[in-house]
Amino acid sequence: MSIIFERNILYVKNRDILFDYNIEKVIETNGVFIVLLDIPTKDNTVNNIYGIANDDIIWRIQSYLKIDPHFKQTSYVHILKKEDNKIVAVDFCGCRFIVDPLNGKIIGRENSIR
Repeated sequence: MSIIFERNILYVKNRDILFDYNIEKVIETNGVFIVLLDIPTKDNTVNNIYGIANDDIIWRIQSYLKIDPHFKQTSYVHILKKEDNKIVAVDFCGCRFIVDPLNGKIIGRENSIR
């Protein structure tokens, strides 16, 4: 199924899903569309990744603060799909988090190679 979006609207089969911010990127894995929202630089919104299935938002990415309350959380700027269909979410500081695409839970961190 093709992924169509324009500005802050994701066009799915039976309805349009409207977000508060423009959509930066959408990828599909395991029947779930993973949506990364483009957060303006001066905005402090975090957890800007959503999972869409069956024409509905089924999850918003887990806050990393639930795992480590001392972590300085920033918005996500990139997503990619790994060969095992897990999602890697990269935040503004370059931290890479492994996300379960079925429920949005952070299941690990990945070291980046720069």
